[in-house]
Amino acid sequence: MNILESANYGIETKTFTTGLGKFEQTDCKCTITDDGYRIYRTPNKTYDSSDSSTRTMWGGLILRPMEEYPYALQKGHRYIIALDVRGKSSSGSMDMRIQFAVGSSLGGNTGLEPSPSNIVYYNPITANYSSSTWQTFYYMFDINEDPWKVATATSGTYKSGSTYGAYREFKYGFAYNNTGTMGTELYIKNVRMYDVTDMGNMSVSRKGIVDYLSFIESLNGTDNASIFKYGEVRANGFYEI
Repeated sequence: MNILESANYGIETKTFTTGLGKFEQTDCKCTITDDGYRIYRTPNKTYDSSDSSTRTMWGGLILRPMEEYPYALQKGHRYIIALDVRGKSSSGSMDMRIQFAVGSSLGGNTGLEPSPSNIVYYNPITANYSSSTWQTFYYMFDINEDPWKVATATSGTYKSGSTYGAYREFKYGFAYNNTGTMGTELYIKNVRMYDVTDMGNMSVSRKGIVDYLSFIESLNGTDNASIFKYGEVRANGFYEI
């Protein structure tokens, strides 16, 4: 089961809906177009860590898997997020940031900030990236704590002593850095997130290709399918819940 199916549907229908959001600043804009989710950063913007006025180009795609499936994320499980990307970017610092609230210190102030560890694999966009064809990028991680946490302090609508989903927002985008001569114009589609805890025979190449992957295509299903090179799914029969 794709834990991000609503976010993917939002990209397909060009609608910010359940599980799909954005974080923007002056020189980083996110829109949904016919070609996919677009991240645009203005070219030739320079970041100076000592000058707060240059902090204008941070942001990107936000995914909220717990909005649709609150209990799909479990302690002791391994997950993979995959995205198809094409376009260009001078900067190669595309990252996956997992927070309770992207762009806010709320999580740290209330004890709600998640602490994923043991990052198994991350296949990043490199500097001076340019591709007119879709390429798949992956981020794999383990959850070694309860995804639901009790707030230790009150902040806004979040109350001390109440329980919240800590792994609330996954941001795929850029941190503060120079945008370079190309700037950024990336398009994203086909976002998906799977629980891969029991996939002992999975192999992810450095080019982001999943080879000979057997998996269960539902949280409670019993039918097996295989993903071969370039994302082709083969199965005698399986169903999705």
